[in-house]
Amino acid sequence: MTNAACSPCSSEFRSSAFRVLFDDFGTGYASLSYLKKFPLDGLKIDRSFVFGLLVNSDDAAIVGSTIGLSKQLGLTVVAEGIEDKATADFLVSMGCEEGQGYFFGRPMPAEAFDRQFLAAGHTAASAA
Repeated sequence: MTNAACSPCSSEFRSSAFRVLFDDFGTGYASLSYLKKFPLDGLKIDRSFVFGLLVNSDDAAIVGSTIGLSKQLGLTVVAEGIEDKATADFLVSMGCEEGQGYFFGRPMPAEAFDRQFLAAGHTAASAA
């Protein structure tokens, strides 16, 4: 998709409550040139880097530099695939402010999500 083809859609998203994040950043078609080409709100670090974060120095370097790059570009960063508190805590110490994964909750039907999080007035889960 070209930037011209994407611009009308992204303008509509940006004027609403939606955010546009680059999913699975660091894998596949996730070219760095897209960071300049498309109006993004943030990056989602692929779970393949997050999974080995505590035991693999290469994963830690990639995650750390992606968090730094995101902050320098004024983008939010979301880590995918957080499965335990130690990983969540390490990501927080690296400056990652958002995450998703089984540590925070398993997939559930929409009705259960509404009962557990929306109806009860809960705020976002925290690793701290």
